[in-house]
Amino acid sequence: AQNYIDILVDKGYKVAICEQVEDPKQAKGMVKREVIQLVTPGTIIDESVGEAKENNYLTALHFENNQYGFAYVDLSTGELKVSVLNTIDTILNELIRLRTKEIVVDSSVNDEVLNQIKNLKILISEQNDTEDSSEVSFASQDVENSVEVEVIKHLITYLKITQKRALSHLQRAVHYEPSQ
Repeated sequence: AQNYIDILVDKGYKVAICEQVEDPKQAKGMVKREVIQLVTPGTIIDESVGEAKENNYLTALHFENNQYGFAYVDLSTGELKVSVLNTIDTILNELIRLRTKEIVVDSSVNDEVLNQIKNLKILISEQNDTEDSSEVSFASQDVENSVEVEVIKHLITYLKITQKRALSHLQRAVHYEPSQ
């Protein structure tokens, strides 16, 4: 099944993994199934033997107070970095540098930016709701800028929805300055 998942995700699809959640012998009619994970281009983890060839970063973008909060995470390692970006060019350069396949945005990101991202053939996933959680509190505890905290909230909320499991391996967010 992993080969089929890889093919679909490489083409930009999101794949829902479902499992039976009740005993077929006890079920009346159809056996109940639930989505246990949503695999996306930014959340797929290469489970083949050996070390991963390259990082797979899921990125996120949030606009507030005339600045962009930008974050990225590698779900396989838990590495989480965050920054403030001021121009569309800087955003696009970071997306290219990270070889981003998927970005999480909210309604604060304008159409001009979204169209530029679409031109890079990056899957855009919208996540407008956020939730305060222990993972968000832990990941953002060293972050002082409110736009950076907000983008971390969107990113982690999206991960909780798609992964449907504990994210205890996520590291504290580290602020970085993009390479010029």
